[in-house]
Amino acid sequence: MLGGRSFLRILAGLVDAHPLLRAVRESKEIVVDLRPELADPLNTLVNDLEGQLTLSEAMQNQPALFDPFLVNVVRAGEAGGALEIILERLGTWSGSPRPPNSRTPSGCSGSWSASACPS
Repeated sequence: MLGGRSFLRILAGLVDAHPLLRAVRESKEIVVDLRPELADPLNTLVNDLEGQLTLSEAMQNQPALFDPFLVNVVRAGEAGGALEIILERLGTWSGSPRPPNSRTPSGCSGSWSASACPS
């Protein structure tokens, strides 16, 4: 999954300055220069975007690179019109168990579910 996170970090830095498809293409080139074994899945990702899939749909087609959590976070950003913000936050996320700026509700321990915490 490291390849997918590396790709998202680079994409986060480029998406503010370029349209999404161009930022994805440039991110792909940078990652492939560093990790040539990722050329095929990232080329497929670009082709899926060119074929009118959303970024989350294209990511979902590459489960070896993007885990379901990342796909769903990007999907939420797309639906909420906040994709650039989501990509920026994912770009700085270290991959720890909780995403950046997440807060554990009062009365809950580190690993929790909504049903187990007081409301």
